Amino acid sequence: MSKLTRREMIQYTVLSAQYLASTATSPAEAIAAGDAVEPSTWTDFAEDVFVTEDTLTFILTDGRIVSAPLAWYPRLAHGTPDECNNWEIGSGIGVHWPDLDEDISVEGMLRGQPSGESQKSFQRWLIRRKINKTATANFRK
Repeated sequence: MSKLTRREMIQYTVLSAQYLASTATSPAEAIAAGDAVEPSTWTDFAEDVFVTEDTLTFILTDGRIVSAPLAWYPRLAHGTPDECNNWEIGSGIGVHWPDLDEDISVEGMLRGQPSGESQKSFQRWLIRRKINKTATANFRK
């Protein structure tokens, strides 16, 4: 492996700490191939989350507030207030809603990316959700 520049070493460290879906055999190769995460998002971490009837908001550790329409995230849009307010911040690079099986990254919010879930996948999730709610309701009777 050739000697890396300071910037490449930082990128290598960041990429090594994250899962990288790439055919690259090393983070340095991924950087060269353009598969690396944009540098502007490397130090952006979620600190708090707010979900309202129509908006998803992340508060970042550097004080920025990033919001997106809730309609961009159909699982959240179909969630109950309790489900939407049951979120977890792991390493800070994203937020997970265990009740809704939803994950949204800080990077995606900063880029203004709506959910990438296909309509077919979302429809399957809605069907499973309805079946589970019916089974739970019947069990409690």
